Amino acid sequence: MRKFVIKNIEEVNGRQECKQLVINKDGNEEIGVFDEFGNYLERKYSNLLAGIIGIMNRVANLETVSPDKFKDITPRGELVKEFEFKYRDLRVYAIKIFNGKLVVLCGYKNSQKKDIVKFRSLKKQYIESIKQ
Repeated sequence: MRKFVIKNIEEVNGRQECKQLVINKDGNEEIGVFDEFGNYLERKYSNLLAGIIGIMNRVANLETVSPDKFKDITPRGELVKEFEFKYRDLRVYAIKIFNGKLVVLCGYKNSQKKDIVKFRSLKKQYIESIKQ
């Protein structure tokens, strides 16, 4: 079973916390999902990362953000709130945690449907891991 750790996203500061999931396999801590996304972002999208970070900072500071940049994507009947940050072709998927958001997965517009399936699977695994 995967082990999860959470850590702060250094670039996001506000009244609410913004953290990222770190997937720990075989006891070896790996980089957080948001940091890894930034490190390996396709070159043509690297300048768009600042746009996503700007939206995340506005949300963290409880500012109003347009639904075409940040929206609730929680399926009906689901207890844990899900959110999508969008900036042009970039997507960041997060869940609600105490006093903020936890980034679970990042991706691109062209892989959005597949990414949401993976995001919900990781979310489920994370929730199960904290129940134990």
